[in-house]
Amino acid sequence: MLNQAVYLLTVGEGSEVYADRALVSIVSLKITNPSLPVRLVCDSESARRLQESGHRLPGLCDSLEAVETPEGSLVYRHRWIKTQLPRFLPGGGIHLDADTLVRGSLTALPQGDWDFAAVPDYNRWDMAEHLRTLPHVIQALELGWPLDLTRYLNSGVFCWKDTPAVHAFFAAWHRLWQEGVRGGGLLQDQPSFNTTLQRGLVSQATLPNAFNTMVLPAWDLSPEAVVWHFWSAGGWKDHSFAQLVEQAKRLSTERLTANVRRAIRFSRPWPNSGRGLARLLDWRGHRYGGYRTAERLWLSGQRRATLLHLLRRVQGAAKRSGPPGRAAIPTPGGNPRPHR
Repeated sequence: MLNQAVYLLTVGEGSEVYADRALVSIVSLKITNPSLPVRLVCDSESARRLQESGHRLPGLCDSLEAVETPEGSLVYRHRWIKTQLPRFLPGGGIHLDADTLVRGSLTALPQGDWDFAAVPDYNRWDMAEHLRTLPHVIQALELGWPLDLTRYLNSGVFCWKDTPAVHAFFAAWHRLWQEGVRGGGLLQDQPSFNTTLQRGLVSQATLPNAFNTMVLPAWDLSPEAVVWHFWSAGGWKDHSFAQLVEQAKRLSTERLTANVRRAIRFSRPWPNSGRGLARLLDWRGHRYGGYRTAERLWLSGQRRATLLHLLRRVQGAAKRSGPPGRAAIPTPGGNPRPHR
């Protein structure tokens, strides 16, 4: 049973984009899992900035934990905390990246005797050849880390229990991550995460893909997802989460909640997740297993392109039918004859 949902956040001077992302994600969590406590963990500098800016994010959380960290970049401070998270929070829980939308209950975890669980990266096990091309993986292999890329997990969403083995795992993860930072400036946490997991320090389970559906590489898995993960490093912004983050800058919490509630009801994170026609088109495409070009354009928010596409279809149909008055007419014998 989950005790808490944990979000980890570092905030730059004068920039609230990461806080806005976490706000949207936490709103979706509260809609779908209203009884699950939400813990926000920040470095002390980010906690101070949030409070001084008056951002509403802390007010949506059950607690805000401010952690003293060494000096460093936002990424450094974020990973410094993440790789030793149980030090700062009692109990187990689920960690969620801020670029996520929670669409359903988080309680259906795998059964059995496990202490730690996560989802395959890219929602697939057969990505080893691609993974070998990624700069952070190349760095890790050059450092001599024994990475098994056929069992590579994503560190954006994971569950843990409060056991001695879990504390030992996090301590080892933190040490290895620090070695990567010192040895080659490797701030990315996933190589050290996987290398440490593969040492067998903790009993593991594989979470269903639904708990961390990475919609950029796994769009077709979106309808069954409990958590949509937007993988912000991919630079992809044509989705409902990006629209909601923009809306978070100007909408009240009540109106933002209504928009988030509507967006997570769609089968996929279309940019156009409004009422009426968009909802009907999304339902029809999901129900019948495919979307027409005009439907995809409309759901992608390209309304002008949709109208132009339909206009071209009408013009093409008119040309194929010929000029008015020249259509074939039936004859008593059943064979049509053309007008003269």
